[in-house]
Amino acid sequence: FPYQTQALSVSPSINEVTIEAGKTAFSELIIENNSEITTSISLDVKAFKGGERPGVPDFIDSDEGGVTKWLLASPRSFVLGAHEKQKVSVSIAVPKKTNSGGYYLAVFATGEPKQQNNDTITARQSVAVLYLITVSGNTIREATISKFKVKNKFFSFFPARFSFFIENTGPVHIQPHGQIRINAIFSPYVRTFELNPENVRVLPHSSREITTLWTGEDLIWWSSLNPFRFGIYDAELFFDDMKLHGVLTTRFIIVSPIAILMLFIGGVLLFMKMRKHS
Repeated sequence: FPYQTQALSVSPSINEVTIEAGKTAFSELIIENNSEITTSISLDVKAFKGGERPGVPDFIDSDEGGVTKWLLASPRSFVLGAHEKQKVSVSIAVPKKTNSGGYYLAVFATGEPKQQNNDTITARQSVAVLYLITVSGNTIREATISKFKVKNKFFSFFPARFSFFIENTGPVHIQPHGQIRINAIFSPYVRTFELNPENVRVLPHSSREITTLWTGEDLIWWSSLNPFRFGIYDAELFFDDMKLHGVLTTRFIIVSPIAILMLFIGGVLLFMKMRKHS
């Protein structure tokens, strides 16, 4: 039998909301049916938290504290024809006595295809929109950094791959911002680049590995072969607006092929000269 799937899309897929206790925030979603099948859509709200697998949230079936009741979506159900869109209004009302910190809700849009002819198999599909809600107050963003390293301690050509693990030990999600700074041990050479170019977020009580590349694009074309780039370097992490704990430096060596060739030729010439005088 032909197998036909529906394709739902929702935008925006991630929503950051900062709000005071006792206030209400408003936003909109656009849900689109990208398939050729008329589909019935229903919306459901669940809470979520950081999961055991990095970057994959755990959705919670229970609703301790009634957090899912904060979010109202209208309409909650509707029908979309092929390639039709629906605007959904969302309101988030935070109770007055809510503690400051992070709260995490997801709106699931589930599509149920209308019955097709007997020769076509259709499938249900659910897509989720994440709401990262920060209730304002005296909240400190804290994290622990570990395993900051460069993939190859010795390298000759770019890119150089840097990575580190960050564990969020605070009560609200974090999106690390800052720079990796490269310092030459025996020269004033310094370069900096963004440490989280993909804007990875880390939920409370969870950890992520963040990877970034130093491509060398900030250097002139021959810099990776420049004999004076041969040497020992330190890489340091500098974060903005967070209280951090952990090792923030790592060391590596750039081995320049031209420098090695020059040392080899110089050694050969010195050896020949010594033999001549002996």
